[in-house]
Amino acid sequence: MANAQCAVRSVQCEVRGTGELRTSQFALAGALVAVVGAGCGPEGPETLEPPVVWGGFGADAGRFDRPRAIACAPDGSVYVADLADRASVRGHEKDLFVSPRPREPVFDGRIQKFDPAGKLVQEWRLAPFDAGKPAGLAVAPNGDLLVGETHHHRVSRYSPQGQLLLRWGAYGREAGQFLLIRDLTCDPKGNAYVVDYGYIEAVGLVSRLQRFTPDGHITTIGKPGSAPGELDRPEGVALDAEGNIYVCESGNHRVQVFSPAGEFLRAWGGHGEQPGQFNKPYDIDVSADGYVYVADRDNHRVQVFTGDGKLVAVWGSLGTSRRHLASPWGVAVDRTGACFICDTGNQRVVKVRLRLPGITTTRRGR
Repeated sequence: MANAQCAVRSVQCEVRGTGELRTSQFALAGALVAVVGAGCGPEGPETLEPPVVWGGFGADAGRFDRPRAIACAPDGSVYVADLADRASVRGHEKDLFVSPRPREPVFDGRIQKFDPAGKLVQEWRLAPFDAGKPAGLAVAPNGDLLVGETHHHRVSRYSPQGQLLLRWGAYGREAGQFLLIRDLTCDPKGNAYVVDYGYIEAVGLVSRLQRFTPDGHITTIGKPGSAPGELDRPEGVALDAEGNIYVCESGNHRVQVFSPAGEFLRAWGGHGEQPGQFNKPYDIDVSADGYVYVADRDNHRVQVFTGDGKLVAVWGSLGTSRRHLASPWGVAVDRTGACFICDTGNQRVVKVRLRLPGITTTRRGR
């Protein structure tokens, strides 16, 4: 697309609640940039069908207390990890930032399994930890679920029915050990990819990606820093069909891409609020079509890119309607192209199908 013409378009948007009109400019270079869900422009082209939401604050089955991670299984199941205070006060339909708690909560990490329409199928609890929360979910090729237990410094593997099968990891900076696990994913060969970071006084900062093969071989990719190939607070990891590795970093506010061998290929982003920039990207996934979805947490949106970093769509802005988001922590795309978002600040999951270049109808499962 090096010879693509670049057009600059001005758009007037009403600032909500003020009546004020502001004019913004953005460039369309080589691909249609669809700025959607921001309260400007016709709603028709935004999504292939109306967004679907489910959840709400609470520890009851089907509700959420700070949903933190999400993953889609090949059978269509959607897994969500949240905190679930074990003696949660029921009836407080407040959001994350103002939920009243009359006592010190004790959290159990929880996994909830839903069908694609949001119907609860199953739930189970993880080991309690008063300062810890699960972060990162991945579905293995055989359907098992991998869970990153951040403050237990380990990965747990469960059957699709919630039976604990295996655990590995311990606190530390050596290969096979973890500090704060932030995310993980699996490839078709059963290799697991885990990003973690943290600080050890005698060593300093640790930021890295570790790859675990089924036979126990471990490869470490990245080191702390901001140069190409270096990492600062890696939050999400995903793979494309060729096995390239995509990592989003909240410290460097960017996406980096590595080859299957761990060689740096490219990066994009930068700190800011403009389309294509990030303010703490917290999760990432790659669709079967090769589109890269990024949960841009503190910009309260999901951004979609091609595999080489060209911006395709921006969906969401701060708010509480079904077309808005508040501090999204997780994003996952299923085989049909449906995007599931952990809308953490709104205590819910949002399911949306975006109208992207080359996608004009709703696909069904393969």
